[in-house]
Amino acid sequence: MSVSFKTGLRLSLLVWGLVSCASVEIVKDVPVVLSPASESAFKGYEFYSWQTNSNQWAYALMPGTNALKTNNTIAANQQSHDQMIVMLRALPLGSHLSWNPSHNTQGSKTLDFGLPDASQSAEIRKVMAERELIVAEPAVSETK
Repeated sequence: MSVSFKTGLRLSLLVWGLVSCASVEIVKDVPVVLSPASESAFKGYEFYSWQTNSNQWAYALMPGTNALKTNNTIAANQQSHDQMIVMLRALPLGSHLSWNPSHNTQGSKTLDFGLPDASQSAEIRKVMAERELIVAEPAVSETK
């Protein structure tokens, strides 16, 4: 991944295999993807959303695997809403994505999985539609 800072400094980074090739500009500590990644995860992506203890919504996006993720693993990949929007925009067109798939609830972290409020869900769904993501969603409704 190529990252441009406002100072013109350029760095090459590998972000845990999620995106392999994208140009990004950092603006106010939120990366803005300028060109999407060209490679897809073999088993798609796993997308998690949960409400934190401070009633904020948190998200995690990880490459899909056969292994069930633990709450600790999911929480270690926590992103804000704005960060997640950027990450979703970086996914290759037509990628497969499972929203809140089955996971291993073992570990010291307790996460309150669910769908975020309607406004955040609408923005996420808009980006998913723009990227033509094939989404398997949980059978739960959004928070009011």
